[in-house]
Amino acid sequence: MERVALVTGSTSNVGKAIAETLSREGYHVIITSRHEEEAREVAASLPRKGSFFRLDFAKAEEIKALFDFVGEKFG
Repeated sequence: MERVALVTGSTSNVGKAIAETLSREGYHVIITSRHEEEAREVAASLPRKGSFFRLDFAKAEEIKALFDFVGEKFG
């Protein structure tokens, strides 16, 4: 079973460092951000390529879409 980590606030600073550490430890890391291009770049630069999802946590429908994405991709 693949280990998956969802890291919010993961395009800079502490969140990015956490995402990088989890990736090095073998997790498939999902990067979230309101800025899709930033999320895409961070996901591609991880030690173990991750996924990204454009997300505004102020919008409930986008949170639901995130969990639908995780369920579809990782079961």
